[in-house]
Amino acid sequence: VPTFLPDPTALRVSGFAAGLGGGLLVEQAYVGFHSRTGWWKQGAKVLLGIGVGFALQQGLKLVFPAGAGWIWLRYGVFGLWIGYGAPVCFRFLNWEDRLRNRPPAPPTPPAS
Repeated sequence: VPTFLPDPTALRVSGFAAGLGGGLLVEQAYVGFHSRTGWWKQGAKVLLGIGVGFALQQGLKLVFPAGAGWIWLRYGVFGLWIGYGAPVCFRFLNWEDRLRNRPPAPPTPPAS
């Protein structure tokens, strides 16, 4: 019996890619988060990022009904968290060292 439902793996991958891509575009345009910082902040970012991401992915499974579009949306929200939500959250928590990540000043012209 042929089925016309999309492959669940393709839905997950495309939803995640759409959420991540859209989130990264918005983050780079409006937030400009710099990921380098001290080791303890890096560890805290990993734990919080993975924890919230897992909670979103599993929690939305309970909230959204079964169906192809809902699978795509659930993984899209997961990708959006990684691309946009986590960097905004980390900046709000001051887990970013902006001075360390500042681009170097342009060279001064030699005195004549």
